[in-house]
Amino acid sequence: MIRTRKIGERFDVCGIDYIVTDATGIEHPCRECVFIDGDDCNAPFEEVGFCYKGMRTDDKQVVFKRENE
Repeated sequence: MIRTRKIGERFDVCGIDYIVTDATGIEHPCRECVFIDGDDCNAPFEEVGFCYKGMRTDDKQVVFKRENE
């Protein structure tokens, strides 16, 4: 089962620190995500969890960002 990380949660993947941020009110949240590369999402969902509200248990859209950015 793929997790739902809480908004504000900080986590580490391969030595890089990330934070889950609320995307409420952001028109194009994917554009602000650290895992977007052009039009492609490269998020390792098994490690970071889902971002899309329809797949999250809290029904919230989130964006993953690098800590300290």
